[in-house]
This record gives sequence, C-alpha cells and structure tokens, in this order.
Amino acid sequence: MKLLKKPLVSLALLCVMLFSLLQVSYAAGMSVSAGQSTVSVGRTVAFTITVPAGSEAWTYSVAYSANLTLESGDLAPMGFEGDNRTNQLVFRANDTGTGSVWISAGSYCVSGVDYDASGSASVAIVSASTPDDSEPDYTPSTPGKSGNNALSALTVSAGTLTPAFDPAVTEYTLSLPQGTEKLTLTATPSDSNATVQGDGELTLQEGENTLPLVVTAENGDTKTYTVTAKVAQAPTLFLSFSGAKLGVVKDVEGVTPPTGFTVAEPVSQGGDTLPLWVDANGKHTLVYLVDEKGVAGFYLYSRTEGVLSPYLPLAYGGTTYIYTGIPSEKATVPGLKSATVEAFSQTLSGWRYEDAALSDFVVLYLMDDGGQYGYYTYDTKNATLQRFSGAVFTDSGETLAVPMLYVYIAGGAAALLLILMLVFACVSGSRGRKLRALASEQTEPAEEAAPEALPEVTQTPEESPVEEATPAPEEEAETPAEEPAPGEEAVPAAEPAAPEVPEPVTPEAVPTSEPAPTPEEAPPAQPEEVPAEDKSLEDTLRKLPLDDLLQDIRDL
Repeated sequence: MKLLKKPLVSLALLCVMLFSLLQVSYAAGMSVSAGQSTVSVGRTVAFTITVPAGSEAWTYSVAYSANLTLESGDLAPMGFEGDNRTNQLVFRANDTGTGSVWISAGSYCVSGVDYDASGSASVAIVSASTPDDSEPDYTPSTPGKSGNNALSALTVSAGTLTPAFDPAVTEYTLSLPQGTEKLTLTATPSDSNATVQGDGELTLQEGENTLPLVVTAENGDTKTYTVTAKVAQAPTLFLSFSGAKLGVVKDVEGVTPPTGFTVAEPVSQGGDTLPLWVDANGKHTLVYLVDEKGVAGFYLYSRTEGVLSPYLPLAYGGTTYIYTGIPSEKATVPGLKSATVEAFSQTLSGWRYEDAALSDFVVLYLMDDGGQYGYYTYDTKNATLQRFSGAVFTDSGETLAVPMLYVYIAGGAAALLLILMLVFACVSGSRGRKLRALASEQTEPAEEAAPEALPEVTQTPEESPVEEATPAPEEEAETPAEEPAPGEEAVPAAEPAAPEVPEPVTPEAVPTSEPAPTPEEAPPAQPEEVPAEDKSLEDTLRKLPLDDLLQDIRDL
C-alpha cells in the first residue's frame, strides 16, 4: 500500500506543475504585433492584437504614441468565446520616430480563472522621402490586399460638422436651417483602392436625417461613418416684435446660450412650448426665435410684455455689451444720421457722423453688463469702443438729455464772462489807484502848510495872557533891528528870542490845545474829512473819459 501511495502522490504533483505551466502560458498569451518594421510619414501601418485561443472572455484597452493617428479598429473591445480573437488596428504615421502601441488594463479568462494581460509593439517611422518596408499586409487571410477602410476627408455643402472631422471619429451631427432640402456629402477614402457608398447629393426632410457612409477596404472590410443632419422644423408658435413676426425655434437641443444663461423651465403658450433661458440673478430671460429671413437668434423676453429686444453680446476690453436694437424714441441724435454700420464683425443699426472727417467712427446704442443703456462711439479702424462724447446722459443712462453743443456754448459764455469780470476788476483797481494818487496830491499842499502855521500857534498859546501881548513888541523890535549899523546895537537885536521863554509848551500840548482856526487855516483841514474825500472820488470816477478806460484795458 505504501508502495502504491508514493507513485500516486508523485503523479498528483506532476499534474499540478503541468497545470501551473499551462496557466503561465495563457497569462503570457495575449500579444501585439506590427505588420512591418518601418513606415514612412503619411503612410499607414497595421497592428494586430491576438487573444489566446483558450480564452472564454476578454477585455482590454489600447493606447498608442502621439505620432500615430488611429484610422480604424476598436480601442476597447470586449469578446467572448466564439468571437474573433484578433483585433486589427490601422494607424497613420504623422512624424518620424518610434510609433508604439500597447495594451493597458487587459485581462482574459481561461477555465474560469482570470489572468492579467499586457503587450506592446513598435514600428520605426521614417521621413516620407525614405523608402519603408513593403505595403503592410493588413489581413493575413488575403495577402497583398489592403484592409484600410478609413476616410481621409469628409466635407458638407452646408453647415458645419460637429465635431470637426477626424478619421478615427465615425459619428457627426449637422444643423441646417429651415427649408434645407438638399445636402452634398463628399467623402475621400485614405486608400485609393477603397470604395465609399452613401456620399453625393442627398435629399433631406424636416427634422433629423441619418446619412450613413460605408467605406469598403480592398480586402472587403467595411467601416461606417454616420452624419445626422438636423433640418430646423417650421415654427408653429409665433411672437411679435416691432411689427415683425418671429417664430419660436423648436429644435433647441444643440443651441448654445450666451455666457451666464442656463436653461429654464419652459412655458406653455397657445398649445405650444416656449423654451426659455435665464441668467444667474433672474434679471434677464431669453427666447430663441427665427425671423422671416430664416435668421435665428436670442431675444430678451418678458412674461408680461413679450419680446423686448434682440440680444447680441459684443465683448470688448473684458466687458460684454449687449446690442438690443434701437428703440423708436432713441432713433434721432443731433449731428448724426441713421445708418447700417459694421462693428464687432457684425452688421448693426446705428449712426454715422455727418462730418466726412469722422467717417471711421460710428455710434451704437448698447447695454452694458450692469443693465444700463447708452450711446457709444466705435472706431472701425482700430476696433475700439468708448462713451459717445457728443451727448450728456442721465444717471440711469436711458435718455439722451442735452446735446454737447449746448454744453460747449454755455461753457464758452461762462469763460467769456469770467474774463470780462477779471478785466473790469483789474481796470477798477488801476483807476482806483490813480484816483487815490490824485486825491493825495490835492491834500499834500494843506499838509505842508500845517507845519508853517504850527510856529504861529506855538507863538500865541492861549494858556498865558502874557504870551498874547508879546507879539506886538516882536514886530516893533524886528523893524528897528534892521536899521542900525551892524556893530553898535548888537545887544538889543538878541531880544526877539524872548518868545522862546515859554519852554513848557511841548509837542504833546499842541494836539491837546484847540486853537480857534483862522480863515486861512480852515480850507486845508476840509480834505481830511472822510465823507468829503469819498464824494470827491465818486465824482472823479463818474467823470472818467471812456478813452482813458479803453486805454487802461489795452495796457492790461
């Protein structure tokens, strides 16, 4: 028994080792291979990914280098037992270097056991002028025939494909205006031996139109590109604005609202649905309408007042201005003439200057991002925008209040008045100085006479009766002093100094004493009185000749 047990254990161990080796072989079984070792820039190369034959299920993702562009093949397949275990990927070489393809996150299942898988392959990409290996054999089952079923270009006669064409992208959408009945698709295969079905001129209907393009490679492999053309449906709900009839666009799935607006809850009107968009603060609501010419666009809308104005954002200097058309009460601007102008690469209604020298400038009526309206000058040559300098606006910016011409006139008149006031002030000051000088000249003789009269006052003070009697002897003494011979009667000649005896008379006493004025002294004292002087200045000013006044102005 012991002898039998020993061989059985050895056999079991051998089976386990064989099973482990089988698992390892499966784990390394998923592979990636390139159809050739070198390829020229602009030509295609095929990579083949093979799943082990015993796999019950598999999945993986494919990554590739930036100098390769996928033209056909599945980058993320999921297969099961019975499916084709090979996946062929066709790439176009874009730049010289090494083009690589590798498996990421790959796994497969064998006998209920999952295994991770990885693999990679590379090809040398040479310049277009350098010969490469022979044309790749894309399908081993049909040697010498190309399996390239990709397109190199796809164009449409109307509208724009979304997204932009890429050979690796097979699904596109196209929006067309209402009434479009024909569309021409032009498809160009990458391989001249491939054929395309479904291109050419096609008939369209209102709504969605699915247009398949089938590309068949030389070896029979096919690839389908699909274009979904959406022809705008005729509106059944209409709104009015400024006497025009605007239709509500029904197909708004592909409509992109202006920045800051999001889709709002639509409203029901007349049995139809009216789509709406609203801004973040709920201040503005938009609707998407089409006019009678087939031109669609956004309009400001009020649930109570209806359509308010067009809504056309115009970006300048970090600020977005909104063109909303011109209300009838704002249509007339002094100095400007209404015109259709080109601004911000748009055709808008505005004004031009009547002055030919300002032909590069136009005026627009816009709303700023704060919701305030105003007039703006647009420089068509330099594409700049600024507030319209020919008008003054109210605080709300809603009304053109006063033309700037009136402001200039008022400012000029004020400046002229100020100049005249300064001139007359200077003239009056000059004439006043001359009059004061003239008045001072008239009072100078009286002031000079006062000191001469002072000794007479000091010689006849009223304080002592003796001083009043002395003047008579002085006059008598002065007469004989001049007649005798100079030498004999010298002593009596010194007697006239007697009036100087009253030394107590000081300068302070003169103002305190009030001698009775004599008739000769009275006239000089009158000019010193203030009312008389002011009257003299006033009389003199009234008598000034006009010629002297003009001369003073010229001197200034």
